[in-house]
Amino acid sequence: MPAAANEIAEALQRCNRCGFCLSACPIYKITGIEWTVARGRIAVIRSALIDHHLELSELKEPVANCLTCNACVDVCPAKVMTGDIIFKTREEMLKQRGDSWLQRLAFQKLLANPSLIYKASRLLRLADVSGLRTIARKTRLTRLIGDAGKADANKVDIKGDIQPPG
Repeated sequence: MPAAANEIAEALQRCNRCGFCLSACPIYKITGIEWTVARGRIAVIRSALIDHHLELSELKEPVANCLTCNACVDVCPAKVMTGDIIFKTREEMLKQRGDSWLQRLAFQKLLANPSLIYKASRLLRLADVSGLRTIARKTRLTRLIGDAGKADANKVDIKGDIQPPG
């Protein structure tokens, strides 16, 4: 049993599946999908960590899209700390999968050095104004950077000057 399972097993078992969390979860309000609410997330996490019916790798979306806002905890009669469960599960997934090269670059190199952050931002700005980002998007090179590439693909370009209201 993974270390995370031992740490959160009691919290996973404490969920009585009452469904009060349905009314509080902002993600569930938008999607209406059961696994996006605390009850559903806890069920899939329990299925992977305790019952071994799922692999942790199958939990990426249910675990990654939780805001960990704990709105569900406020309405939960058992006060199941869903945010803690999500954090421990993310930690276990990271241990199994490891960091991506992009995460290592961002967290170990860039964020540790403010001057590098500034230089990287200038480089990204240059790529934007020179049209390199547009070329990378059109040739689908942005896919190479994973989820960040997906976010860039959904970006909306605003043309022209933006005028303040009034």
